[in-house]
Formats: sequence, C-alpha cells, structure tokens
Amino acid sequence: RELSLSEKKYRGIFEGSMDMIFILDNQWHFQDINQAGLATLGYDSPDDLVPSVSLAQVFVSSSDFDALVEELGSAGSIRDRECRLRQKSGSEIFILLSVTVTRDEPGQIRGYEGIAKDITARRRMERQLQQADRLASLGQTAAGIAHELNTPLGVILGYSQLLLRSCQEQEQTSSDLRI
Repeated sequence: RELSLSEKKYRGIFEGSMDMIFILDNQWHFQDINQAGLATLGYDSPDDLVPSVSLAQVFVSSSDFDALVEELGSAGSIRDRECRLRQKSGSEIFILLSVTVTRDEPGQIRGYEGIAKDITARRRMERQLQQADRLASLGQTAAGIAHELNTPLGVILGYSQLLLRSCQEQEQTSSDLRI
C-alpha cells in the first residue's frame, strides 16, 4: 500500500511538472518522458519517442552533445547547461538542462535522469532587448553627429547673412551667398 502511494505521489509530480522530465537508458534512448517534455519536443505521444529516439538525435549540435557526455562522465551530473534542441518539426529551441547519471550496484551506468526548462521565449526577448540597445546607441550617436555638424553650420550661416548685407543685390557674390 505504501509503495503504491509513493508511486502515485511521484508519478503525479512527474506528470504534473511544467518542465520536461525524462529518463534515458545507458545508450541515451528515452525510456520515459512526461507530457511537458513531449510538448517541448513537439511529439504527440510517448510511443513516437520512446524508445526509438535518443537524446543525441534531438541535439542540434553533435559537438554540444559530446561535451555533455564527457562532462557527465567526469562529474556525474550537470546543472543548468544551456543547450539547443531540435523539435520533431525541425524548429530549434533553447533549454536549460540538468542531468544525473544513475548507476547499478557494481557502479555501471544504468541510465540518466534529467530535467529541462524551455527558455526559447526568454532568449528571443534577450535578443530583442539587445537589438533595442543597439538601436538606442545608434540614435545617440546620430544625435551627437548632428549636433557636431549643426554648430559649424550655424556659424557659416551667420557669417553668410552678414556678408549678404554688405553685397549689392545684383552681384554674383550675393547669389552665391544665398545658395
């Protein structure tokens, strides 16, 4: 009875999480994934993903996946690593990935357990803010250049008006000064 209650409690946490929770075998193939994970990766059913798809297949960059494997081999866990994954549709998403190695009694790797948070919207917003900062900086630079040009042009205009007063209306010099 206690085992059943415990299973129900942890299954509720697993399925109720808004972040992707997954379990992989020692070959990196998905063994279990919650509904949020399916939605994040763009799959409709666990049968589309488990056990035919591996974590390596959803990574955009194989070198990023290799670095993840190397770090997990040495540290045993990874926390909040930013990664790019490819959804079933081919779209790229950004996630924060935390993974832990699970081992059996002799110490052999049995598999991996992980949690991933989709940060794609946050990354887009950061890029938009950076673009807005660049545009604001460009605007300030343009305003500074305009000010630097207006100062000597104002002096030139003032002296041109003074010279016009001293010239005859019919003279070529007067026409040139007006221009």
